[in-house]
Amino acid sequence: MHVSIVDKLASLRQGIPVLRLDYRYPADNMPCVEDVTAAMDHLDQNYSIRKFVLVGWSLGGAPVFTVSGREKGRATVASRTAKTGGIRQLSPRHLLLLHGTGDRTLSWYCSQNLYELYGAKGHRQLKLFEGDDHALTLNALKAEELLCDFIVKCAGVKIDDNQEEKVIQKPWLDSKERVELMKKGGDLEGESVE
Repeated sequence: MHVSIVDKLASLRQGIPVLRLDYRYPADNMPCVEDVTAAMDHLDQNYSIRKFVLVGWSLGGAPVFTVSGREKGRATVASRTAKTGGIRQLSPRHLLLLHGTGDRTLSWYCSQNLYELYGAKGHRQLKLFEGDDHALTLNALKAEELLCDFIVKCAGVKIDDNQEEKVIQKPWLDSKERVELMKKGGDLEGESVE
């Protein structure tokens, strides 16, 4: 997840708790599913947080779909992903897919297929960014706005125009800083970014 999204969500008047999870075994779906489920259980047992908006980036999206497919009533999804076992079980929960058409790591057709597999009975949105790369560096601020608005809506938080303008739409990082932080955090490990 973009680092600045975490800061933006926490900075809202009615802050949204955010947990950024690093998987024990990235790109191995079942241990990642266990990590997500354990984190959700921990937040439920220790903080009485029972509803979740799960966001997955690239291969990190696969466990998000799997968990959301199993955890009906507990989770909804925003993702950019490859392996997608739980997509058919998500409807009618909300789904947001973001993808750059210039992505050389994972074709945008993957998100198009997910959109179609989800079906027409739920709340789904697919946003393709023309010519953008895997990290959505050309449209990072717009992607952040879409993700924040999606998370805020799914969390049932109301924000006014002032918060939208001063928090959600505000660029907290430039493109170079964003990519460097994503690399440092392991979000782009082994991935091609222009």
